[in-house]
Amino acid sequence: MDLRRAVRGQKKVPAVAPAMQSGITPYGYCYLDGRLVVDTREHNVVLQIVGMWKLGKSFTAIAATRQAGRWYHATVQAIVQRYLEEKNES
Repeated sequence: MDLRRAVRGQKKVPAVAPAMQSGITPYGYCYLDGRLVVDTREHNVVLQIVGMWKLGKSFTAIAATRQAGRWYHATVQAIVQRYLEEKNES
């Protein structure tokens, strides 16, 4: 709902950048200037997760290796899928 009418010819500016409208920031990524980009601080962990998966470990086994807090197999699966999708787009 608009609080005021748009002036003819004026483009509407979204209140939030489109990339940020999804809600939760995926692990291994962050927002920079409204764009979703790889977070270099978490990228090494993503690479370790993908490496364990390529060696044949299950998502549940990988989730159990996390030392700080708890992950679920679905979280690990999402990280691997996002990584593979990113590599296919490159």
